Amino acid sequence: MKAGEVHKMTTEELAAEAERLSRKLFDLKVSAVTEKIEDPSQFRKMRADVARLKTELRARTLGLAGRQASAIRPAEAPAGKPAKSSARKPAAAKAPAKSGAKAASPAKKPAKKNAEVKN
Repeated sequence: MKAGEVHKMTTEELAAEAERLSRKLFDLKVSAVTEKIEDPSQFRKMRADVARLKTELRARTLGLAGRQASAIRPAEAPAGKPAKSSARKPAAAKAPAKSGAKAASPAKKPAKKNAEVKN
């Protein structure tokens, strides 16, 4: 199902078609358990169609029908709070390593001896 076809449908048709495809997808999953499916790509295609229909239904309920997805912007941040920056914070500067000296490592525990093991 193409997006153009979905846009031309009425809201009632969209809801009915989404319900029909959801039921068909369920039946396909049930039949996949008992028998071999000839075309496994049906699952992906049907899920995509259901998602396309539900997305259009949601856009219509929000009053966004007819607008392109690129034109839809998230809500602005409240005036009292500054907007969060998506830029990464700079990495903390590391102290230069001392040349020729090993870094202090924590003391190691002595290994268990075989004598301690009970037979």
